[in-house]
Amino acid sequence: MPRVKSHGSCIDVWVSARDTQRWARRWPCSDLAGKRLYAHYDTHGLLDLKVNGYYPRTEIDANEFNALMCDVLKAWGKRDEIDDMIWFIVVGQFEGLHDG
Repeated sequence: MPRVKSHGSCIDVWVSARDTQRWARRWPCSDLAGKRLYAHYDTHGLLDLKVNGYYPRTEIDANEFNALMCDVLKAWGKRDEIDDMIWFIVVGQFEGLHDG
């Protein structure tokens, strides 16, 4: 299960290699399958991203990344602990654009 920590006006998200492998069953041709992810968001958007503990040296599929993060926060279920702008950035703008 991915881990989310809310700090009021920012959040940290950790997704394990096992979780991204499971995610890949739903996302054909996944670029993130089997990789560990860390993301830090504030009210301005994504501020930090690491793949397997390092800053990505190549581009990652933004659509897959955004859909994965959207699903992680929706499954986390603590909507009231996240600033409204962060919720919109990570979830709201993508709701209904993919099955999740």
